[in-house]
Amino acid sequence: MKMEAFLSAADAVLDSVAHAQIAEVTYVSNPYVGVADLQLLPKDVLPWIGPDAEKAVAGVTEPSLRELARTKRLLIVDVSSTRLQFEWEGAGAVLKELLRADLDGDGLEELLIQYYIYAVGGTFGHGTIGILRRLGPDVMFEYMPLRHYTSAHK
Repeated sequence: MKMEAFLSAADAVLDSVAHAQIAEVTYVSNPYVGVADLQLLPKDVLPWIGPDAEKAVAGVTEPSLRELARTKRLLIVDVSSTRLQFEWEGAGAVLKELLRADLDGDGLEELLIQYYIYAVGGTFGHGTIGILRRLGPDVMFEYMPLRHYTSAHK
């Protein structure tokens, strides 16, 4: 499953480049924001492993990862302009920006990201590809797994 994460990221980039367009509107490039901007990342990007973890995410009252980090419920492990690694409730996640473009032809610039989750102190690791998009300058990112995003916007 760990190697699949690498291959699916490469496949998603190649597929996205083939279909990407220059965006008419951007809320991610001016000003430049991305996976390092905790105040824009919703609780939906919290990793969950196991049947009770989804319920735990749903019960989080903090609206963004910044508030979770401030209250010490979220540990930031590593951060750069295109990569964020954090841990929450025994699970970790790495968000890695792969591409910025209009990925669905709607004129709006989105971020293609690799979303990798792992068990803290364990051997489980699994990666998926997703989209981060903002619908306005004062709006948080929305996260959607790529398979849901492409079917919803065709």
